[in-house]
Amino acid sequence: MNELMNAADGKHASETATTTSDGTDTTTNATDATDDAEILHTTVDESIEKIKDRITLLSWDEMELLAAGLLRAMGYRTSMTPKGGDQGRDVIASPDGLGLSSPRIIVEVKHRKEKMGAPALRSFIGRLHDADKGLYISTGGFTKEAVYEAERARVPVTLLDLDRFVRVLVDNYETTDPATQALLPLTRIYWPT
Repeated sequence: MNELMNAADGKHASETATTTSDGTDTTTNATDATDDAEILHTTVDESIEKIKDRITLLSWDEMELLAAGLLRAMGYRTSMTPKGGDQGRDVIASPDGLGLSSPRIIVEVKHRKEKMGAPALRSFIGRLHDADKGLYISTGGFTKEAVYEAERARVPVTLLDLDRFVRVLVDNYETTDPATQALLPLTRIYWPT
């Protein structure tokens, strides 16, 4: 019926006419809504790519600090392990900050272009205690074999490649602390709904 009324009024089939309670005619175009959604999707994707480019410019120790900042934004307290022989533990996150209460998340951060393979994942998993949870961040991504190792691990292990890391960071950016935001300054973009 709306289509017939719209045609009679000279409106396209993709337009929808609505009358508000005060008698105002509001016409929306479905094509405009689709175009807006496509533009929004493209903008978000381009933003993610630009953020990824910025992260690749960070040093390895800045990347570790960024990972710790993300976990703090998610409600954990973090401690950084000493540089050097950290034995696959760059950041330890837990509710108490000491690693004494559960969940204790052991984080390994690899900031490089190469994919991490199964041997590196096996080594990381082998150092986790039964009550630990593992988070392995690799800006270069993971091989299929590494993903398989994480899936079959005896303890929960989450893998974050650069794309997933950025998306989680963007979702939690508003609650990151000033030190974390200083590592990667971002501006919020508002979009009409």
